Parts: sequence; C-alpha cells; structure tokens
Amino acid sequence: QFCETERKDHVNIEYLGAKSTSQKRALVWMSRVSAILSFFGASFILYDILTKPRSREDFLNRLLIGMAIFDIVTAVAWIFATAPIPKERAAWIEGAMGNEATCKAQGFFIQLGFTSIFYNVSL
Repeated sequence: QFCETERKDHVNIEYLGAKSTSQKRALVWMSRVSAILSFFGASFILYDILTKPRSREDFLNRLLIGMAIFDIVTAVAWIFATAPIPKERAAWIEGAMGNEATCKAQGFFIQLGFTSIFYNVSL
C-alpha cells in the first residue's frame, strides 16, 4: 500500500519522470485541473438530467445519473491530488501533507470511482 510506503533516501527522488520541483508541481496541478474539469462536467450532466422531469424517467439517463454521481465523488478525491499523502512517509512527493487516514480515505474514494466504469459499460 502506498500509504504505508517509507523511503529514507528522499533527497532528489523523481516520480513520474519529474525531476525538478517545478515539474512535480506541474504534475500535481495537471491532475487537479483535470479533476476540476471532470467535476464540472459530471455536475452539468447531473443538473441537465435532474432539471428535466421526463429525462429522469429514461433508464439510460438513470444510468448517467449514477455514473455522474460516482464521477463527482472521484473528481473531489482527485482535486486534493497529493495533499492527503503522509509527508513523513513520502517527503519526495510535492504537496504531501496528510496522514495515513487521509491517504486511505482518498484511496477509498478513488477506488469507489471505478464504479462509474460499470455504469459506462451498462450504457
């Protein structure tokens, strides 16, 4: 589990190909920006379906509602990016400031987001 990973040689460690601090920050913000866009996109889908009473009756739209809800949950988890990761265990990761509980909570909600894949397959 990543939350329990500990590396003592955290000086100048690269991850995902990012070597400099600015590259690491860019990686963090790319995931945040894409999560924010995903959040707004799923929110719009949810709003669009729920504001039209006839749309709510359609079976495919009900599947879209479920998919949008799980996409929103996952997007919120991804917006936090690296913040929930424990700094004392992963100091080489830019923006890590959480603890083991926040890391596991984020992991739970990201895994929960895989439910939207099943909704997508159902469509």
